[in-house]
Amino acid sequence: MKVLSGADIARGGTAQNTFSAGTAVSIGNFDGVHRGHREILARLMRRAEELGTLSVVMTFDPHPRKVLSGPEGLKLITGLNTKCRIFESLGLDYLIKMDFTSEFAALSPQEFIEKWLMLLSPRAVVIGYDFNFGRGGAGTFDILEAEGRKRGFTVEMVEALSVEGMTVSSSRIRNLIEGGEVGTAEKLLGRPYSVFGKVIKGHGRGQRLGFPTANVGATEELLPCDGVYAGEVVIDNQALPAMVNIGANPTFEDMARSVEACILNFNDDIYGKEIEVRFRDRIRSEIKFPDPEALVEQIKHDQKTIERFFQSRGTSK
Repeated sequence: MKVLSGADIARGGTAQNTFSAGTAVSIGNFDGVHRGHREILARLMRRAEELGTLSVVMTFDPHPRKVLSGPEGLKLITGLNTKCRIFESLGLDYLIKMDFTSEFAALSPQEFIEKWLMLLSPRAVVIGYDFNFGRGGAGTFDILEAEGRKRGFTVEMVEALSVEGMTVSSSRIRNLIEGGEVGTAEKLLGRPYSVFGKVIKGHGRGQRLGFPTANVGATEELLPCDGVYAGEVVIDNQALPAMVNIGANPTFEDMARSVEACILNFNDDIYGKEIEVRFRDRIRSEIKFPDPEALVEQIKHDQKTIERFFQSRGTSK
């Protein structure tokens, strides 16, 4: 998959040379790239194959809500780098990253189509049921379809996906993750929720307590609520069962919130490595213990609970 910016495709000749044979395009934020998004992308790739064209996704960075409503408040499920990893794994041909600014937001739906969408020579456009575009979100499916009839492209809308009676949406998944309901979030995402980051130096308490942990400098904005989780740490494409703690270590009166993963039956030195931490199930909330000894006894109990979790799924080491 090749990644281009809005400036790349606006540059003289680039879009004409790359997309002149036509494309199938999908447009959206795709935060989380959840099961509903994957249905849109699967439909996009089928259309591209039917038409013999490139499959192209246009997304926005930063998320429009961060520009229109302020950067505080919205925590993204997936940052741009993580979205790129997922898009690439799906086999898309091109990702177009549009810089979302106040000037960009002021474009009318027709101006957006003329100035940006038509640079991709679209033959088919596939969108989600809740997609709006242009100034004030005035661009609807009907407007896009009418413009498509004039300009020679078709428009297809993918309806909402429901899983176990729940409509799959980024906002619902975001709320589930923030509430620690990572198992339910996994059903809607179609994969475990995960964060990425380098293993960084911590206090070294885990080692002294007999449970060495990898402290993760997580790059994702969204973290599950404080507590202990059954999780996995992915190192060099291998997923290893782990006990993951999120919180400020109240027993030791730390102030900063951290992500720590104790990989089960594992003693290798991974300091400085880039890892993925997956959250599979919340075991308990964070507790302040009277002393380190009581904490160790609880950790032993947590480890057994997590081992049973993976054994029940046939994935324990």
